[in-house]
Amino acid sequence: MTDVNRSQTVICQLSTANYNKMTISILTPDKEIFAGDIKSVKVPGVSGQLQILNNHAPLISSLQRGEVTVVKTDGASIKFAIEKGFLEVLHNEVSLLVQGVVM
Repeated sequence: MTDVNRSQTVICQLSTANYNKMTISILTPDKEIFAGDIKSVKVPGVSGQLQILNNHAPLISSLQRGEVTVVKTDGASIKFAIEKGFLEVLHNEVSLLVQGVVM
């Protein structure tokens, strides 16, 4: 294998490494609510319910009052209510910045 082929292989491996898992970070102004690897998350977007799965397209959305459901990699669900907030999805990293969490 030539040096060019080796470097292309390494770049390919690095660029696909994040696409095998999805992580989430849920933050309030006061503290971190949850962080870890997940299968999916459902959130109350201002235009309707959104479900984020592995390899979702980049997205930024406002969130309204409603229920958030996080499905962890072991299949267990975590549910809680939020007042409002924002969602960002980029490279299988989901960030929820929320206010008024009720677990």
